[in-house]
Amino acid sequence: MVSLSVNPHCDPPGLSSLRLDTATARALKGQAACGWSLGLLDHDTLARCLKTPEWLFDEPAISWHKQEAGRRVISLPVLTTTGEQDIFCKSVEHQGWLGAIKRGLEWLPLFRAWTTGLLFQSLQIPTPQPLLWLISTESPREYLLTESLPDTQTIADFLQQTWPGLKPVRQHLWRNRMIAHLADRLRRLHTCRFDHRDLKFQNILISIQSENIACWLLDLDAVRRWPIGLPRQRAVQNLSRLNVSASLHQAFRRSDRLRFLQTYLGERFAREWKWWWRQIDRRTRAKINQNYRRQRVLS
Repeated sequence: MVSLSVNPHCDPPGLSSLRLDTATARALKGQAACGWSLGLLDHDTLARCLKTPEWLFDEPAISWHKQEAGRRVISLPVLTTTGEQDIFCKSVEHQGWLGAIKRGLEWLPLFRAWTTGLLFQSLQIPTPQPLLWLISTESPREYLLTESLPDTQTIADFLQQTWPGLKPVRQHLWRNRMIAHLADRLRRLHTCRFDHRDLKFQNILISIQSENIACWLLDLDAVRRWPIGLPRQRAVQNLSRLNVSASLHQAFRRSDRLRFLQTYLGERFAREWKWWWRQIDRRTRAKINQNYRRQRVLS
């Protein structure tokens, strides 16, 4: 188990329990934070993050994407080894963080996202490249910086902003390609034993070029990896959460969802599709009813 001693002169936490090739990752420790970097950020940028990580949220050029109690997401330009580039930065402020750290860093969501991102890279599962993970030694905060991919939107934003402007022929072509591509990606995700508990359209990034189908998974702090194999019910939960998002948009019909399931199951489709279809439908309705009772917006 990886542990962290929280003090201004702490050694950066190790990655030995991840069983990853971390030859390219560099351990960092500074005046106000410590963590890990892939060495893609400019030296001065790294030094500034280690001295005062909160400077990222004080920059005038930042664009806010989420600002909630204890959780913030921004994008901003920073210097990298190849010049100025836009990056995403997520910050989480923890309650009871010392207890979590004593149990191990895998309890910290952004550390899980960092290590999962590295693992995804090694397994060629598309996700924005993680650049830097830090934990403050002066406050209960951790930070994760990832690359920002140009010409991309989440599926939710694409359907709201780009989809209405496409001609019907382009809509049909995009829908068919996206169904096949996304089903194939999720089959690989589950074959590699990963469980994404919040697999919704807002957490899937796609290219805005309708003829260039590609997708990347986001929000990796909601991802777990099972030691032996992904249980069926966890796969059902993932697909049901995705189905909730699809049910909110007229772009996807029931026949489209069936074709998605056909691609996902592959040669197992003929003998298993009815079981999967019923399970996904049941859990989809349960999720919608749960959000209605709790007065939460569906996404």
